[in-house]
Amino acid sequence: MTYTVTIPKRTDYAFDLGKFGRRITTCNPDAQVWFNRGLIWAYGFNHKESAVCFEQAITHDESCAMAYWGLAYALGPNYNQPWELLGADLNIVVQRTYHAAQKAQSLAANATPMEQALISAIQDR
Repeated sequence: MTYTVTIPKRTDYAFDLGKFGRRITTCNPDAQVWFNRGLIWAYGFNHKESAVCFEQAITHDESCAMAYWGLAYALGPNYNQPWELLGADLNIVVQRTYHAAQKAQSLAANATPMEQALISAIQDR
């Protein structure tokens, strides 16, 4: 049995979130668009959709440190989802968050100084 995975293009998205964004170190314009979407959703406290967008950014550029930073940020504790309320999912979320933060750190050498500072900070969150 063969499975085909379709990676959505930047135009394949149901929401128009405007043009806000933060330029990150990536050579893939689709990764940039998905990162911007993830950042907007995180700023709007929709961390679940934010994580989905950061994961899409990763599929478009697996070497993008800031996409992993964003995923770690979105999966981490926040006002609307304190970790003590996660119950049985807590271990899975902690593992995913830790992995994303560590992956961002492993890719940080190619990031800008500002990106490196954000990645360094997420390690202690």
